[in-house]
Amino acid sequence: MPIFDKPVWIRIKPKRFQCPDCYKGPTTTQRCEWYDPKSPHTKAYEQWILREMINSTLSDVSLKRDLTVACIEGILDRYVQQQVDWSTIPALALIGIDEIALKKGHKDFVVIISGVTAQREKYILAVLPDRKKETVKSFLEIIPLYQRESVRQVCIDMNEGYRNAVQETLSGVPVVVDRFHVVKHYRDCADKARKTEMKRLKKSLAEPDYPQLKGAMWALRKPWIALTDEQQNVLLRLFQHAPILKEVYIQREVLTGIFDSRINKVQAEQAF
Repeated sequence: MPIFDKPVWIRIKPKRFQCPDCYKGPTTTQRCEWYDPKSPHTKAYEQWILREMINSTLSDVSLKRDLTVACIEGILDRYVQQQVDWSTIPALALIGIDEIALKKGHKDFVVIISGVTAQREKYILAVLPDRKKETVKSFLEIIPLYQRESVRQVCIDMNEGYRNAVQETLSGVPVVVDRFHVVKHYRDCADKARKTEMKRLKKSLAEPDYPQLKGAMWALRKPWIALTDEQQNVLLRLFQHAPILKEVYIQREVLTGIFDSRINKVQAEQAF
């Protein structure tokens, strides 16, 4: 893993042994548990890259970690359907289910199942070859009973198949939707409202007025305190012409404020 944003390499020369007593003197090479001879990376590094893939894409991780997409695909391939050694994994408090699109614009997905202990230790439990409900359910069914009993929550995206798979195998365990997908959903709704209103205003406003809304798209995507005076003035003009966008903007920021606060469900409902 990188240290101080610098890549770290471990250079080793595995020992080779030759049997002097066997026919033709066969040789063998030392193998260590912490790396796979077929991979240029340690197992710990590959686990870290898999965790980086959660709520991300191959292209994003490729850019951030200076790895080729083919290299990341190789890591995924090595972990697909790999058996879990449950004896090495402490009691899990949370299980996460998240899908990754292997190719942008294609319906080619794998699913990463991760686990988090009460001490916030993270583990990659499995990489499943597809996002079918039956595939996810089959994996959840092999989780040992003592692990199932310790799970307090399962975190998923908005995939109904995942929710049904969890409810059928981990009865009574609360299912929550992770923040990334909820935030993306309501921000997409806000952006859709902006496009609709801007299209309307372009047709209805007088010619000198519409150009004064230049920059509204980027301004609307930022919180109020992050805006310059000029950007705030653009939004104020926009809200005069499109009051619905003012309401959308306020509700979006209220939701974000709730997510950024350490409050319970009742307090969140009261705040909204």
